[in-house]
Amino acid sequence: MPNLRFTVQAALLIAVVFGCPAVTAAAPQRMLLLPSLQAITILPGGQSHIRAMCLDYYADTPDFSDKFTYAPAKLNSVTVQEGTGPTMSLQTALDLGIVVVRGTGDYSEVLIGNRTLDKAVKVTVSKSSVLAPDAAYVTSDLEPLAQIGASTVDFDQVDLWDARQDPEAAARYLGLSSTALDGLPSFVLPAMAAFQNFVAYHNRTVGPGGQAFAIRRIHGARGVEYQLFDGEKGVILALGNHNLDSIAKAISERTNRLPGEAARIVLGGDGDEADFEAAKMTLETSAGGDGTMVPFSFIPAPPDFPPMGGTNFDGGSPASPVVAHSDGRRERTVPFLDRGFVVVSTVVGTIKSWPALLAAMATGVNRAAKVPNASSMSAADAIAMIEDNVDEEIQREKDAQGVTGKLPPNSTTTESHISGAIKNRVYSEMSFGSDKARQLASSR
Repeated sequence: MPNLRFTVQAALLIAVVFGCPAVTAAAPQRMLLLPSLQAITILPGGQSHIRAMCLDYYADTPDFSDKFTYAPAKLNSVTVQEGTGPTMSLQTALDLGIVVVRGTGDYSEVLIGNRTLDKAVKVTVSKSSVLAPDAAYVTSDLEPLAQIGASTVDFDQVDLWDARQDPEAAARYLGLSSTALDGLPSFVLPAMAAFQNFVAYHNRTVGPGGQAFAIRRIHGARGVEYQLFDGEKGVILALGNHNLDSIAKAISERTNRLPGEAARIVLGGDGDEADFEAAKMTLETSAGGDGTMVPFSFIPAPPDFPPMGGTNFDGGSPASPVVAHSDGRRERTVPFLDRGFVVVSTVVGTIKSWPALLAAMATGVNRAAKVPNASSMSAADAIAMIEDNVDEEIQREKDAQGVTGKLPPNSTTTESHISGAIKNRVYSEMSFGSDKARQLASSR
């Protein structure tokens, strides 16, 4: 919406799509038609403007190419009369092709046209009424609004937006319990409702076999938080990568994915590529329940996705499988530029979520690969830099999982194969290589 969009804290959004080529782009806003004291008479082939307000400040302002074909019965009282015939609902008139409603590029009005060749139509807007581009739009989130069904307009656009920002109404729509809301800033709830509506719209438009989920990642007062949306059931919240198993499990329980079909995922937002890779690896490893990888297909996002902005993840390189050893060790091989690879490993039970810890170690390797001179430094320096980055990511994951003591001996290791040099390392916190990691270790 030009000049009037609210600024919302940046977020990471992952859309998991089953059975469809891509996530749809941001959809046009739903509109609230405003009541008028007099009926509007439109001559054959003519058109007229109806005053309106927008209901979705995260969506696009409708232009002339955007048609409105859905007037939900519970939320719309507009009537249409063709010539001297009987009065009908706006929805009936739209379905019969008697009238057409379009956007104008202005969020304060819509354009209604008479499609008949020889009869005038009379349009009566007696109460404020909801109009959506099509029936794929969910409107249940609008039902609590007192501004709908009003015969007089004693509110303005800002008042309407404030009502849409009501956290209690958003929480009811999202199906969030009081426990889940504990510590969650109220201002994020309307944004969450917008994501739920976006996913609901997508799920209704992808066709048979299509299904989408969205996982939104925000870094707020409670730390890194993931929010799972499926557009229909209640939202699930998970704090930190180490709790992504609950989201992976919910996706498995709610999906109608066909056998052998990989879930396609769009990932974007305020994280960097290493953050995205960490979430991707943790999700894939957690989805199997026992550490068995469930492959997802990460695809580039449309230009305007996620709807609140942010950068997008291009999908990265295919993740190598997690190898399980009989002694409880789990390992993954991570490429390092064109100079070789690093095998990172941890032991089940080392920490609450070994998939998140293993992903953190792999993230350390990926971050090292982004250092500007990583491709030209000596093998020894490259390995030392990799170890420093892995140290820091281990500590970051420990902090996220609330681990204050030292990790068990031999529980995390790296095996670096860089430019012909090979080095094995068993990680204990008193041997952290980087100055930052040493400070972290000595401060405990």
